Amino acid sequence: MNTNAIESGFSQAKNRIWTIGKRWSEAGLLNWLKVVVKKVFFPYSWNQLWSEYLAIDSTLQFKLIEVRYQWL
Repeated sequence: MNTNAIESGFSQAKNRIWTIGKRWSEAGLLNWLKVVVKKVFFPYSWNQLWSEYLAIDSTLQFKLIEVRYQWL
């Protein structure tokens, strides 16, 4: 890992924290920063992080639907 990857990761974190309209609780921000640090410094354990700490299945499925309407 070079410094560009680290700088990019922290730049993304900074932008996420200070984006206008974001209101973080202290606990929520600390939890989010823990996730960011793990993702930046331990990218190979990302799937393990999802399963252990977030209790979310990392295999996402998308279903495409089509909706149409017509004015009568």
